[in-house]
Amino acid sequence: MARAAQVCIEHGCPNLQPCPAHARKPWSGSDRRADLPADWRARRSAVLARDKGVCQLRHPGCTHRAIEVHHTVSRTIHDLEAL
Repeated sequence: MARAAQVCIEHGCPNLQPCPAHARKPWSGSDRRADLPADWRARRSAVLARDKGVCQLRHPGCTHRAIEVHHTVSRTIHDLEAL
């Protein structure tokens, strides 16, 4: 069953999500990308392939395909075993 559309998170905005006026821009205002190794895209792809696109959080809400890779030990450790 499809989920009901949600209104924009910006107070008073009547648009539905994703709101064209208030859409989140990934990484906007973040300097996090500078901390990632040059081959981050390859590492990310390797982790998603290793986990076969399955969410590894293992909680009831974790029912979708994995599209993100998070550091499990420290955000400064980029070894595949720590992702």
